[in-house]
Amino acid sequence: ILYFNIFKNSNFFYNNFQLTLIFISNLLILISFNLIFNFSGNKKILNIKICFYFFFITFFFFITKNIVYFFLLYELLLIQSFIIENFLSTNKKSLNCSYYFLIWTQIGSLLVFLGMFYIIYTTSIYNFSDISGYYFSKI
Repeated sequence: ILYFNIFKNSNFFYNNFQLTLIFISNLLILISFNLIFNFSGNKKILNIKICFYFFFITFFFFITKNIVYFFLLYELLLIQSFIIENFLSTNKKSLNCSYYFLIWTQIGSLLVFLGMFYIIYTTSIYNFSDISGYYFSKI
């Protein structure tokens, strides 16, 4: 596997596997947006902006090696998904569904945040590669 550092001594790096995930996810985003948003004029520009934000956040989501950045980028992806779901909703059931989506993802994110806080508090380490080498159990 080839590893590349984007910035010297940074919190971001990528390898062949991550590039494959980035390509597949961005391809799926592009196909989904083209199928969902068949607008013209100003709405098409909005579609391009939202698609660009998804590409940008997805790229950094996959190449981060810092656990805090990973969590924040994950939250940004969920918030954008909620916004898209909420704007596409046409009836009350769809709106309720988008609010349930937001509530359940935030409950799950709270658990992920608590786990992340425990790992950082226990190890004082922020990088995934350093955390994977840490021995948590004394048994």
